[in-house]
Amino acid sequence: MSTIVLRQIKGTPLTVAEVDANFSNLNTDKLETTGGTVSGNLTVSGTLSNTSVTALKLPVGLTTDRPGTPLTGHMRYNTTLNQFEGYNGSAWGSIGGGATGGIGDAVFFENSKTIAASYTISTNKNAMCTGPMTISSGVAITVPSGSRWVVL
Repeated sequence: MSTIVLRQIKGTPLTVAEVDANFSNLNTDKLETTGGTVSGNLTVSGTLSNTSVTALKLPVGLTTDRPGTPLTGHMRYNTTLNQFEGYNGSAWGSIGGGATGGIGDAVFFENSKTIAASYTISTNKNAMCTGPMTISSGVAITVPSGSRWVVL
């Protein structure tokens, strides 16, 4: 198991023993970790920066692996749907472009044929989908004044 070293950017080094498990006793605005893995929940208030030029690793898993109680802003890669997704406070939705052709051109947008959760189109925004569409029992689509929903 690796050791995690926490230190203030402009200060003396801190050890894990000097802070509690949730880092709530840490009084600094900048942290640096070297080596090791932080497990459990880590809450950061302020800006979290990633200075890597390679990639940021998001959680990856099946639709059934989604958190039981998701929070607004959660993001992950869904291997069941082969897409990035985010939670908007009431539903999971696709993040990013449409399907790509053989040369990487994003020329298609695919949508499901069944609407399984209620949805409200944002005010002064339009929405579209291709049909035929099936709206599940008890599901409502709300189209506010000034907005339009088009089913092709």
